[in-house]
Amino acid sequence: MFKNTIIAIFLILLFLGYHPLSAQQSSLLGDTYVIKSVPHDTYLHINFPKKNFIIKKGGIADMKSVIGVKVKVLYSTTNKEGIKVATVQRTDGRAFFNAYRTITVELDEAVSSGELQKSS
Repeated sequence: MFKNTIIAIFLILLFLGYHPLSAQQSSLLGDTYVIKSVPHDTYLHINFPKKNFIIKKGGIADMKSVIGVKVKVLYSTTNKEGIKVATVQRTDGRAFFNAYRTITVELDEAVSSGELQKSS
């Protein structure tokens, strides 16, 4: 009985340590990107808050303030539709619109549409 318990604990620890997304997430952590300009300030894959929420939080709702800003990936997940969603923050330590520390980004779609560009 003692031997079976040890084997069961070993197998549980082995499976808990293995997560299929862990290798994918670790390759994204710390990656830096630059927010690019888009026509009419319509970012489809960068989830900026609505302007009225920015103003209610005491921020400045100026989309020009985020153009050219470098951001780094804090963590990423994959939602149930299979879209890679990353949480990013500014590399200079400031808040987006002087109100939000982090925002979420649909990473692959934002890069392919030109909203984000990989930084070196």
